[in-house]
This record gives sequence, structure tokens and C-alpha cells, in this order.
Amino acid sequence: MSWIPLLLLAACPIMMLFCMKGMSGGKKEKCNTSKAKTGLEKPNDVQTLEMQVAELMAKNEELTKSVQALKSSPSHNSGQVIELKQKREIS
Repeated sequence: MSWIPLLLLAACPIMMLFCMKGMSGGKKEKCNTSKAKTGLEKPNDVQTLEMQVAELMAKNEELTKSVQALKSSPSHNSGQVIELKQKREIS
């Protein structure tokens, strides 16, 4: 009967090694298939993404200028901002 606990103790690390090997093998396959599914290796896709990034950067610059203009101009809505702050404090 003393060999049963020893067998259980030996089985645990061995099973752990098999599980770890199985988990790492699955990740390698998923990484390879995900690159194939995205198809970002094509030059047209890269060019499309670069164009989208350029458009987003231009929009970002426009919005930044708009925000700066709003911050620098005297605001007639400052009374509304104070009212909103007061409502938040009350709540």
C-alpha cells in the first residue's frame, strides 16, 4: 500500500509536463494561422492601412485645433459649466 501514494506523486508532475507541452504546441499553430487569416502581408492592405492612419492623423490635428480654439476663446457657456459643477456637488 505504500507504493500507491508514491505512484500518485510521480503521476502528477508527469501529467503536468504533458499538459504544458500540449498547451505550448497549440499556441504555435494559432499564431501561424492568425497571420494567414489577417492577410496583412499583402502590399495593398498595408497601403490601405497607411492611408487610413494618415486620414486619422489629419482628423486628429483638426480636432486638436478646434479644442485649442475653444479653450482660448471666451466662453459664453461658462455659466452652464458652473451650474453643472454645482449639480454634481449636490448629487
